[in-house]
Amino acid sequence: MKNITKKIVLNVEKRFGTPTYLYDTKNIAEKYKAIRKSLHDECDIHYSMKANPLLGLCQYFFVLGAHCEVSSKNELLTALKSGFHPNQIIFVGPAKTKEELNLCINKKIRAIVCESIDEVFFVDFIAAQCGHNISIMVRINPDFYVAKAPIKMSGVATQFGVDLEQFIQAYPQIAQLKHVVVEGIHVYNASRVLDCSAIINNVEKILSLARHLEKLFCIQWKLIDIGGGLGVPYFENESAINIENLIPSLNKLFSEYKKENRNVKFILELGRYLIAESGCLISKVHSVKKSHGKNYVLVDAGMHCHLAVSGLASFVHRNFTAKVFHKNKAIPSDEKKPYQVAGPLCTPGDILLRDFRSDAFSPGDCLVIFNAGAYGLSASPGKFLSHGSPAEIIFHEDQFFLARERETLSDILSCQKNLIENF
Repeated sequence: MKNITKKIVLNVEKRFGTPTYLYDTKNIAEKYKAIRKSLHDECDIHYSMKANPLLGLCQYFFVLGAHCEVSSKNELLTALKSGFHPNQIIFVGPAKTKEELNLCINKKIRAIVCESIDEVFFVDFIAAQCGHNISIMVRINPDFYVAKAPIKMSGVATQFGVDLEQFIQAYPQIAQLKHVVVEGIHVYNASRVLDCSAIINNVEKILSLARHLEKLFCIQWKLIDIGGGLGVPYFENESAINIENLIPSLNKLFSEYKKENRNVKFILELGRYLIAESGCLISKVHSVKKSHGKNYVLVDAGMHCHLAVSGLASFVHRNFTAKVFHKNKAIPSDEKKPYQVAGPLCTPGDILLRDFRSDAFSPGDCLVIFNAGAYGLSASPGKFLSHGSPAEIIFHEDQFFLARERETLSDILSCQKNLIENF
């Protein structure tokens, strides 16, 4: 959230408690509309639900006009519950179950993205059993990658997609299948990319690959999914993507391709880019102490709320942007002190911020961690120590809407069985 105020933070803390996630729909709308209004008409934006599968947020993306990309049975059912039409949904993932594929086929979604040759034949087999035909894309693991990407998804040895040589060898057999229609290819090469030239170069190579395969097999694709991977600046020395420069360059590539293939449509998958900066995690200071010469602040949010903030899954810990909102008037200080901000978990890894410089903390103050809207709650070890999941609030047109209630003991135990009489 860009314009969060002390009033908003303390209002959330008072009404909903902490820790709590807060998402601003104004920020989401600005990000989405900035791309949609300038992006080529023949390129659909698919919200990548894995970034944040909260039902209320998915419903908002549906209202904005986005399509949806899902990666599990429950994400697919959430997308449908959010209002997305099956024809607006694609399903990706390297290890889809028979149950998931059955659901995709029977719901007649836009396309299943197959990630192995065996999966293509398996989908054909299941579609025959269902008595339906189904559109698929094949995810290609190409012989190029995005050098400047922090997270490489293909172009290297990986569980994702089909190596190009394997696809070329298998395509004549795939083309003979009776119940799958290969409508296109999918290439998702990287994530968290902030370099415009790297993104443009990657898309150029994807479209060049698509052309090569069209000519090789004398076909015309109906769908080309260029992936996404647009990043946001989480840390110091990172700059936001210049969309005003990026989109015209992508549009030019799309227009050139459509001169050769008038019926093709493109897909751009966006998750982190659309949602990360809209969200923040609000926590409350429990206590302050000193240990071996270092200042420690204990808050009620930890890596069970947002694993990435702790840096536990990263090679190097870097602080997310954060701000303290003092409950009472802070005593101004010319020299801010470094603090280690720790959560409530019984593990030394539960450090949210290291050497975070601030005025003196006091119990009851609120600490807000920004850029927390993507890969937060749903990508964290929420069951550890049974604290329960935080509440999630959507801030829309100056109103707060409870989107997910704070998890209770009843929620935690709801799927467990009482076995005391068996012992």
